[in-house]
Amino acid sequence: MKKLFLLVLFFSMGVVTVACNGDDTESGVLTILIGEGESQTSYEVTFDLDSEVTLLELLETNMDVVTETTSHGPFLTAIDHLEATEGYYIGIYHNDAFASEGIDTTHYEDGDTFAFVLEKILASLTIEISDGYSKQTHWIMFDDDDLVSLKELLEANFDISYDSSEWGSMLTGIEDITTRDGNYIAIDYNGEFAAEGIDTTSFENGDRFSFTLTWWDQDLYIAYIIEQFMENHAEDYVGMHSIYVILGLHHYGVLEDYNLEMVEFEIDDASGMELVQAIVIGNLLDVNTAVYEAALIEKVMTDFLFSAALFNLVIEDEATNQDFLDALAFANLGLADSDSLNMVLLALDKLDDRTLFEAVHDAMLDNLYTGSYGINATNLAMAVIGTAGTGLNPDSLRYYYDESTSLIEQLLAYHTGDGSFYYQLDDESADLMFTTPQAFLALVLYASNEEINPFIFD
Repeated sequence: MKKLFLLVLFFSMGVVTVACNGDDTESGVLTILIGEGESQTSYEVTFDLDSEVTLLELLETNMDVVTETTSHGPFLTAIDHLEATEGYYIGIYHNDAFASEGIDTTHYEDGDTFAFVLEKILASLTIEISDGYSKQTHWIMFDDDDLVSLKELLEANFDISYDSSEWGSMLTGIEDITTRDGNYIAIDYNGEFAAEGIDTTSFENGDRFSFTLTWWDQDLYIAYIIEQFMENHAEDYVGMHSIYVILGLHHYGVLEDYNLEMVEFEIDDASGMELVQAIVIGNLLDVNTAVYEAALIEKVMTDFLFSAALFNLVIEDEATNQDFLDALAFANLGLADSDSLNMVLLALDKLDDRTLFEAVHDAMLDNLYTGSYGINATNLAMAVIGTAGTGLNPDSLRYYYDESTSLIEQLLAYHTGDGSFYYQLDDESADLMFTTPQAFLALVLYASNEEINPFIFD
């Protein structure tokens, strides 16, 4: 009886031990859909929730799977009855969304669904859209067995507008780019100007199209830049009493559209530039400026060409003006910067003394292209002001490094797109302190097609 009791006790302990050592890991289930429609097959694949098995390994243990090794990881070419033939691939959808990772790295959870669908490999092309200043790049997919015209491809992917004529469709807008008088949308096809219009241009996989807003009328382009400056910047400069902008608006005939107020300061503590502002603005507002001129005469120093020329442009005093001319006769023009020399040209023009005009002009051109500051838009703008403001034609001046490019054309290359200008071509932001206000005045003088010395107010 004891033996029987011990035997029963032994087996009871054995059963308890098995129960304690059994596998109690929780399981999850994935739904696997292969193919579409009537040929679709469905599987439920069980996995351990604590397992780190990849989706690829899980599939390989439950069905036939074929992959190709690539630099980006395994590429699925067959699964169960589904096989990727030429021109097709097996698309993987994770919970109805296209899988963003490869089959060996995709994360999964209990209850997830993976669908494997045979899809056609689409062709693609690149579309670049530029307003001349910034560029957007788009990659467009298309079925090369069902090719449409370039026009239809653009209509399906972008907001476009066009004019129809007997010669076909003329593109007038794409996305936020719209043509206006003086410009058009140039179309480049694989780096070359497109020989056909959007109705008939053919394309294939890998092609690249560039759509660039291009100006063909320089005068209308300059008018557009002036318009952009007045819309985006002019009011701020008027508030800061910028004489370049105020004179530009005056000679453009729109100064009355702005709230120009007289500057206020203590004359005894005023700088030379503040006095110049007071004289310029006072003349435009019909305010007596005699007290400001008297104070400025005391500050004239002929050793500094820029300030000496600027001060004499606004001072109506024969003795002071003659002192400036006398000092200029002994100045070493070769050491002067181009900005100073252009201010001197304006002063000589206003004082009606052309004795040294040609020598100053030649020195300005030499310094413009070889000065220590290098080529920059501030110097170019001042050169346009100095030439256009004294009766010379900026178009006749050739750019130093490219004789096919005029002085005004080179200045336009620095435009940022909103009426402001870069100091140098590789700058990331506009120079609003110096270049932009001077460039605005330069373009106003150039656009007038007349000799307008900006400091002659009548």
